[in-house]
Amino acid sequence: MQKISLLLTIGFLLAPSAWAAEFNDVPADHSYHEAITFLADEKIVSGNPDGTFLADASVNRVAALKMILRSVGGVQGREGQWFTTGFPDVPSDSWFSVYVRRGKEKGIVSGNADGTFAPDRQVARVELISMLTRAFKVDLRSYQELSTSLSTDTVAGAWYLPSLRYAVELGLIVPQSDGRLEPSRVLTRGEVADMLYRMITLRRNGEVQQLLSSAEADLIQVLVALNQDNISEALARTNQALADCDKAMRIDGSKGVVRAAQKIAQGFKNLTLAYQAALDGNREQAQQYVGGAKEMAGLAYDADPSTQPVGKKIKQLGDELLAQL
Repeated sequence: MQKISLLLTIGFLLAPSAWAAEFNDVPADHSYHEAITFLADEKIVSGNPDGTFLADASVNRVAALKMILRSVGGVQGREGQWFTTGFPDVPSDSWFSVYVRRGKEKGIVSGNADGTFAPDRQVARVELISMLTRAFKVDLRSYQELSTSLSTDTVAGAWYLPSLRYAVELGLIVPQSDGRLEPSRVLTRGEVADMLYRMITLRRNGEVQQLLSSAEADLIQVLVALNQDNISEALARTNQALADCDKAMRIDGSKGVVRAAQKIAQGFKNLTLAYQAALDGNREQAQQYVGGAKEMAGLAYDADPSTQPVGKKIKQLGDELLAQL
C-alpha cells in the first residue's frame, strides 16, 4: 500500500482573544504569540528592556518556578529579601530564594535526591509538567497507570508517568509525528509560556474546556496514528474526540467555539476515512470524504472564524491527499 503523508499541529480549541501586550520579537503569526501576550497581560511574564521576549531562549528551574508562582497567587515577600530554603545551593541572600521557599512551601518543588535544588539547571518537559500539576492541585488519581509506557521514549514505572499522562490526555503537550513525547527535552521560554497558558485556560474554564482540550489531544493522536498507517487507532481517536465535543455541546452548545470544535472533529473523521480510502486505492471514495471534510471545515468557520487556520489546513491536507493518488 502507498503511504500517504498527513501531518498537522493544531491549537484551535483555546479560544483566542485580543491581548494588549506586545513584544517586538513575537509577531502576531508567532507560534506562541497568544500564550506569551496573554501571560504578559496577566503580569505573569515580562520582557527585556529592549522590548524582546526571547521565546527561543532556554529556561532554568528558577525562572519556570517564578512564572508558575505568579500564575497561582504569587509569593509572600519580594526579590532581595532573605529567605532560608533548606537547599544548600540556594543561598538565603540570593534574589530567587523567595520563589524557591514559596515553591517548597506549596509543594510545587521538592529538590533532587542529593538535597539540592539546582536552580540554574534548564527545566525539562516532565519537570515543568510536574510543577504545573502540583501548583494547580490536579487530581492525578485517575492517571496512575504505571505498568505501561506512554510512548517509545518513556519508561514503564517512571515517576513522571501520571503527570505526563494527564498532560497528553488534556492537550498540554503535542507529541511528535512518530508519537515520541520527549520527556527529558529542555524547554524554551515560548514552550513554557504555551504550556502554562494552556493549563491556566483549562483550569479556569471548567468542564467544557477540559472536554475540548481532551478532544484536541485526541485529534493530535489521530495524526500520529495516520502517520503510522494505523487506521483503527485513528478512527478510535476521532470517535472519542467527537464524543467529547458532543458532550461539550450538551453542556454549552451556544458557544461558537464549541460548535466549531464539533465540526472540526467531524472533519477529521472524514479526513481519516479519506486516508483509508486512499490507502485502498479508491480515489472516488477518497474524494467524497475529502469533500465532506472540507464542508465541515467551512461550517466550523461559520460557527467561529478563529478556527479558519485549522479549517484551511484540513482543506490543504485533503487536496494533498488526493494529489498523491
